[in-house]
Amino acid sequence: MWIVFNEAWGQYDTERLTNWVKEMDPNRLVSNASSWDDKKVGDIVDMHKYPGPGAPEPEENRAAVLGTDRN
Repeated sequence: MWIVFNEAWGQYDTERLTNWVKEMDPNRLVSNASSWDDKKVGDIVDMHKYPGPGAPEPEENRAAVLGTDRN
């Protein structure tokens, strides 16, 4: 899986860059942003929930995941 932006760090032109990554590697899932500023493109809707639990609502054309770097 490719993650174009982690949270909103340096996030810009998200739709174009997410589609570009998907074209470069159509065999992997692509997340436009791991949490924060989801632009409704790519294969994944990802949120961080501190403290949890929590998870995003699944969408018709995108999987929903709870992404975290905490144990």
